[in-house]
Amino acid sequence: MDKDLSLSWRAPIARAMKEPEQSSDVELVWRSFLDLLERTVPPGRPTEAGADLSAAEATVLADGSVGLTVSAETTARALGRTAVRWASLLMNSVGAAAAARMIGVQESRVRQRLANRTLYGFKHEDTWRVPRFQFYDNRLVPGVAAVFPHLPDTITPVAVETWFTIPTMELVLDDQPMSPRDWLVAGGDPAVVGRLAAFL
Repeated sequence: MDKDLSLSWRAPIARAMKEPEQSSDVELVWRSFLDLLERTVPPGRPTEAGADLSAAEATVLADGSVGLTVSAETTARALGRTAVRWASLLMNSVGAAAAARMIGVQESRVRQRLANRTLYGFKHEDTWRVPRFQFYDNRLVPGVAAVFPHLPDTITPVAVETWFTIPTMELVLDDQPMSPRDWLVAGGDPAVVGRLAAFL
């Protein structure tokens, strides 16, 4: 991670949150922000949003009045918002042992399910984290074992949470769009959600 690059974004994050730069809330988001950058930003200092485009592609976008240059402030705001969600996701997840207690199985069984992706989790600092969004009343949301194996390997935990908890017009019950989570809780067909997951 480029230290100077990351440091240049701390002040914009604090301003975006309207908090003093040294506040505990900013510190939490800041640490999550750095973790996020380590996961998503390749080594080296990014310059323009279109830097990875060919000259022809950049010309087409420029002719269409699509701006390619993104300021550090704008980038910090966007990544800062994602970092807030990442920090929230970490706080609203449990370890493998706690997940095992919640669903009434041995920890080894939880790790087995994480490995075969019938339970959703992600590694943070070499430790499994199991998000609470897949639980309902301290038990697993029905049908998740038939859904999560269809998720692409490249999708991020924040993207999974967003997709799983936001209503979509692709899942409608009584004329109301539902999130995949609510669809499953209501007894909807997991196969339908699994097909949606495969196209993320």
